[in-house]
Amino acid sequence: MYQLLTISPIVITGIVRLCETIAVFMYVYCTEGHLLSIGWNRNHIYTGIYKGVQWSFMFGIIVFSLFFLFDLFFHMNCFQLIRMPLSESIYDQLVYFIVGCFIGPFTEEIVFRGVVYGFFRKWGIFFACCISTIIFVLLHHQASMIPFTQITGGILFAISYEQTKQLITPITIHIMGNTMILFLSYFPINL
Repeated sequence: MYQLLTISPIVITGIVRLCETIAVFMYVYCTEGHLLSIGWNRNHIYTGIYKGVQWSFMFGIIVFSLFFLFDLFFHMNCFQLIRMPLSESIYDQLVYFIVGCFIGPFTEEIVFRGVVYGFFRKWGIFFACCISTIIFVLLHHQASMIPFTQITGGILFAISYEQTKQLITPITIHIMGNTMILFLSYFPINL
């Protein structure tokens, strides 16, 4: 009689992530009158994006070099570690791109670096980096895989945030990293 509205889990994830972002921004702004405590400064957005692109480019060169060396010396195709399963549906792929490459990284950096890292920072950089990375990994971990990508990403994001003091820098790195992983998943990479 009545047809239930079915919504894709990735769409629900996107909606939840947007709500998280709004909630964090509203809470911080209402309690402090600004968003500087979580590293959000409108006046430094372009420089933060520029620094994020620089970090991403350098990190990409390092990763591709290491992957090449692993294949050369150990005959191990590391690209298989970062491949993502792709849906057949163009709609699902587009939604996954929007949520997984933009909404997710934006929200995750606000939460993990802006809030979690920022909170634990008073006990030291190393402690804050470890705690924010551990939580990041635990919430991303899939039992069938060793979470190399998440561990590396969590550390990289925390270090870039600490170095630049601009939340937009790890957001940019995270967006570019997720986008590259998705992009590489479209190609059969057999070294």
